[in-house]
Amino acid sequence: MGESGALACVALPAGAQLVGTSSVRAVAEAVGQVMATQGAVCVFGDPGRGKTAAVRMALREVPPGWKVTWAPVPVRPSVAGMRRVVFDALALAGRFPHTSALADAAVAEALGEARVLVVDQAQRLSVPCLEYLQSLWDHPGTRITLVLCGAGSERALSRLPQLASRIGSSM
Repeated sequence: MGESGALACVALPAGAQLVGTSSVRAVAEAVGQVMATQGAVCVFGDPGRGKTAAVRMALREVPPGWKVTWAPVPVRPSVAGMRRVVFDALALAGRFPHTSALADAAVAEALGEARVLVVDQAQRLSVPCLEYLQSLWDHPGTRITLVLCGAGSERALSRLPQLASRIGSSM
């Protein structure tokens, strides 16, 4: 999905346009606020209500120097699987490292730039996967804003109170 806030992967019928509704504006405001503090936000709601589209609209124009990376959560991810998803989403050069320590070092280095890391389908995250994302966010060398997005993502997040208590905003 890539390094931009473009509205790729949003299919619209011919002639249709995305509309900046009050919900979309609220998501944009929440994302902007957490970007200012390199915090975290959880965007949740019923399936098919436009969460991902609202986040894409909110991130289509990020401040200069910021990058946006989308990390879609696979079904039943393991920590090793999430490590690979983040590595691949960052489009890091070379092959995926053969040890978790090397992969984590490469990811942490890439996350040293101001970046929004959008974790789509976050409701699929297990506690160990949430702990992995929290470790990336907490790493002293990273400069990321974490956006967790998905129907039920707030329930997944509630399974890790030490991360849930640090979410700057939930939509």
